[in-house]
Amino acid sequence: SRYFAEASAIKNSIAGLFGFGASLLGGKILSMVQANGNTVFGIHMYGQQLLSAISFVMFIVTLLFTHFVVARQKVMIQ
Repeated sequence: SRYFAEASAIKNSIAGLFGFGASLLGGKILSMVQANGNTVFGIHMYGQQLLSAISFVMFIVTLLFTHFVVARQKVMIQ
């Protein structure tokens, strides 16, 4: 609890950098799909649909990780 403010600032700074990087990557993916005539692997698909599908897969992976790994860890009282 002594360094909570500092730790929170560092955590939020790292999260901001990752969020910025994710938006750059998403923009690049969107540009690539639009440059290919809105086709991905021969399937007609808009870039937003592809980004949504990627987000859904990442959400499911995170949900499974939380269920099978994080939820089964011992609670450590400090």
